[in-house]
Amino acid sequence: MFRQTVRTFASRAPTIDAAGNVLKRPLSPFMLFSNAKRPELQKKFPDLIGIQLGPKLGEAWRTATEQEKSSYQSKYEKALKEYKSKVVTPPKRPLTAFLLYSNENRSRAASSLPKDHSITDIAKALGQMWRAASVDEKKKYEQLADKAKHKYETEKAAFDKKFGEKIASLSAPKTRAAKEPKKAKASVEKTSEVKAAPSKKASTPAQKAPTKKATASSKKSA
Repeated sequence: MFRQTVRTFASRAPTIDAAGNVLKRPLSPFMLFSNAKRPELQKKFPDLIGIQLGPKLGEAWRTATEQEKSSYQSKYEKALKEYKSKVVTPPKRPLTAFLLYSNENRSRAASSLPKDHSITDIAKALGQMWRAASVDEKKKYEQLADKAKHKYETEKAAFDKKFGEKIASLSAPKTRAAKEPKKAKASVEKTSEVKAAPSKKASTPAQKAPTKKATASSKKSA
């Protein structure tokens, strides 16, 4: 019996439409070009098979005219727009009270800093301003955050009820059992041969002819 190794293949979270159908991202301009150009290059280079044709496709894309490239770019953008219009995504997590406060007071924080300030400087200034804010001012943003959180939880529950099971089944890692390499089989056969060898040696002495000393001894006794 051979031991089996289970291999796990992680998959990306699938994108689905409102009906729960899986959507595939549109092909890039280069892939659209490659699919159209492949038959022509395959006839021109019949000895090249599969991925061997890749360098030729890349060369053809690099030497293609801007007009030809833009036509594939337009096809891609049109397909991408249609794809995005169909994709159903879960609701985004709401902002915290501090982030809501930061978004409204970012300009004020930046104006209090030197002209050569960095993003980190703004973040530190906002942190100081939030800590120094009054209870009433903080309460305003905390209430907004609580309201946004409640809305998010309601929408998320509705989304999970409608699409959760479908997404979970599509996102589950795919597994397949793979047999041990052939070398392992050869190793097992070799081991069984080695174990069987001693039994042949054990039977060999019984099959040998009697020695001269044993023959002489039997004649003398007779």
